[in-house]
Amino acid sequence: MTVSRGEQPRPAQRFALLTCDPVTGTHPSAVEACQTLEKVQGDPTRLKADPNLVCPLIWDPVTVTANGIWDGRYVWYQRTFASSCEKRSVGDGVFDI
Repeated sequence: MTVSRGEQPRPAQRFALLTCDPVTGTHPSAVEACQTLEKVQGDPTRLKADPNLVCPLIWDPVTVTANGIWDGRYVWYQRTFASSCEKRSVGDGVFDI
């Protein structure tokens, strides 16, 4: 997983390794991230935003990526959020690295 400022995935400001079976890696909340990904069968496109988190309408884009293998299938995900707040609202901390 990577997080970068702006609308491009590179250069990455932060990165983390997340392994879910067994749970290991450098992700600061690996157990919680794996539990969240398990609920969506490892498909980050299915992660939902927290409807209770209100973010200011400020354009300060953040791009995240996640790639790897989940249950035998390759996953490649990239998304640009309008702000860090919006990024935090999706996926219960999966991208909080």
